[in-house]
Amino acid sequence: MKTFFAVFFGILAAAAVIAGIFALSSVRESSVRAQRVHDSLMPSELRSISVACETYKATYGYFPKELVDLDATRCAAFSGPHCAGLIDEMLASGRLFDYSFNYQVTRTSGAGRVLAYTVTVTRTPENRRDSKNYFVDQSGVIRVTSESRPATASDIPWIDQQGAQ
Repeated sequence: MKTFFAVFFGILAAAAVIAGIFALSSVRESSVRAQRVHDSLMPSELRSISVACETYKATYGYFPKELVDLDATRCAAFSGPHCAGLIDEMLASGRLFDYSFNYQVTRTSGAGRVLAYTVTVTRTPENRRDSKNYFVDQSGVIRVTSESRPATASDIPWIDQQGAQ
């Protein structure tokens, strides 16, 4: 009888280990799927920033000094150059999922007005495997690299599913 219980519990333990392995595999697959979804969203998020910057320029005559100047929730009842209300708080914070958005002013006028900018989108260092990094500037052309570095104006243009840039 002891042998029967030993075999039974041995089989039960082995089944639990196998179930655990399948569960971990499923979690990993789910994580990889989520990463791919997040990767596929980054060009549209970058496009949102680019369009918001153009709208800001059309309204105020120059580009924003900081990404947070485009924030929709920063000022509840007030709109102005530091509270444009053009993108959501998460995007304006410069972090979304495992990505960092880095807005840089690259050229200003003598009066300090922003004439040119760049935005780079990179995966956070601990999550860089198998991901793309993106770039856009005032031209509106999104560029992409699969290399482990920020994308630049020299990288290839990103083309969406419909063939548009």
